Amino acid sequence: HGKTQLGLTMAVSIIKGSNFLEQEAFPCRQGRVAYITTDDMGLNEVQMKFKGVDIALDPTEGDDLLHLHFDENVNIVGLSDDVLYKWVEALQAFEPVVVFVDVISGTHFLDENKGETPPKVYAAWRKIIGPLPAIVYLMHSRKADREGKDYLLSSLSGHHGWGDKVSSLLHMSKISHHEGYFMLNFP
Repeated sequence: HGKTQLGLTMAVSIIKGSNFLEQEAFPCRQGRVAYITTDDMGLNEVQMKFKGVDIALDPTEGDDLLHLHFDENVNIVGLSDDVLYKWVEALQAFEPVVVFVDVISGTHFLDENKGETPPKVYAAWRKIIGPLPAIVYLMHSRKADREGKDYLLSSLSGHHGWGDKVSSLLHMSKISHHEGYFMLNFP
């Protein structure tokens, strides 16, 4: 819990060109953001979370955010170009500097526990989005043993390849015995 809030907070920092988490160590260059949500959350819940970080969903109020919501989970690995055409065209015409995919498990029907799944899903997203925007994938984590050097990768839902195949990984975990507090790890 909290990954969407964290993603939206980062999106706002990019849209405003402000420091992420109000920390000077994490400055963000101002740019346009595309935020894609799946049926993991209903549209009403998404709208409440957007309002919680002061992001307007009305496109007439600002042109730095494009929000695309899928009413059901989609399989970007297996969809034909004609099915994707309308939203891909809108996404590419918008020219975001960053695209958030919230959550990645809602965008494919492959087995998350197989090693070949992460590269296939990541490649499908890169093909759709194009070479330039950064892509931030939000994903579920699972309970994992908090000991050992492989803790962060073992806590990712599915195969550890989800963490192996990205250039950066930001991991958020609850701090036990402290309700509402989270720890961020930058492995």
